[in-house]
Amino acid sequence: MPLSYCSRRFATLLVLTGIILASVVGIARPAAAHDALAGSTPATGGTVTTTLTTVTVTFSEPPLADFASALALKVADPTGATVTTGAPTAEGASLTAPVAITRAGVHTVTWQSVSSDGHPVSGTFTFTYAGPLPTAEPKPTTTPTPTRTTELLETASTTAQPPSAAFGGGTAFAPAALIIGTLLVLVMGAVIWLTRRRRGGPTTPTRPDADE
Repeated sequence: MPLSYCSRRFATLLVLTGIILASVVGIARPAAAHDALAGSTPATGGTVTTTLTTVTVTFSEPPLADFASALALKVADPTGATVTTGAPTAEGASLTAPVAITRAGVHTVTWQSVSSDGHPVSGTFTFTYAGPLPTAEPKPTTTPTPTRTTELLETASTTAQPPSAAFGGGTAFAPAALIIGTLLVLVMGAVIWLTRRRRGGPTTPTRPDADE
């Protein structure tokens, strides 16, 4: 086999190898450029024993500001209910959302961002909350007001029947009895006077004689 023919075949093989390597590198670069989750607060799989008001995720590169509407950060409690209370805010390479946790247990964080190469990235992780929980506010106790008590007393006094009404005359009974008693005395006096006069008795006491 001539040497020149072998040389041409070897050169062709080198070119094909170079093309294949360039293709592999070109495909790998965009994949390697995708941002990844670099850290979080609380940490993945960690346990929180203090009050928690925000959850933060940090990426390897800052998310693209042009795709702010595609950013998302949601936290769900052990029952699946969402405990995030507002939209996430981006600062540098971090994404933070406010939370109001009311249950202890495993919470699930779901995040979404846009990589610096324009590709969307997302993921989930969990943490356990064992910190203090908000206490229920005591129900206010109602007490009767003095005004209400006074109204009840006034109502009872207006509806109750006066004791004097049970005798049929009330305060009019006293003058009537006085008049009747006076009439009886006068009648008895007149009867006594008439009786003595008919018998011829003196109507007035006799005075003793002055000479005696």
